[in-house]
Amino acid sequence: MLSLPPELKHVEPSYASLRAAQIPTRESDGSRLDVVAGEVDGLRGPMALSSSAAFARLRVEPGTVATVKLDASLEMGLYVVEGEASVQDLRLETGMLGLLGDGSQVSVAARGGEAVELVLIGGLPVQGDVLFSGPFVMNTHEQLAQGRRDFAEGRMGTLDGVPF
Repeated sequence: MLSLPPELKHVEPSYASLRAAQIPTRESDGSRLDVVAGEVDGLRGPMALSSSAAFARLRVEPGTVATVKLDASLEMGLYVVEGEASVQDLRLETGMLGLLGDGSQVSVAARGGEAVELVLIGGLPVQGDVLFSGPFVMNTHEQLAQGRRDFAEGRMGTLDGVPF
């Protein structure tokens, strides 16, 4: 989930279909980094964003430590898609989310003799309260109620190019 700044909560939605060939990739000894959005380790992803954020996939082979540079202004976390990882002093397994502290890089090692695949995700620190209701993420109860009304009344718009 990406919580937009309050002034961007009601911007017109957009959709873009990205193909693998459009996503910048860096392969190093025992690791592969694919950057979909934002900037991670000097690679800029093709996804257009309305605020600063990052989304990347990292695969680390056994016996390898991958160190990735991050934008220190973003709050970053990583989600383990498959395998086990050592991340700084944390041990994370499939399905676990680790929140990263301050810093401009993260080091990830595969554990257990198999590769680990993770998603790095982050954005600007949240401004104000964050309230959830179904798929809606807003700052006030009034905004949540308006979002539910807009959805029920078909005012959420359409996304051209969505394949479903």
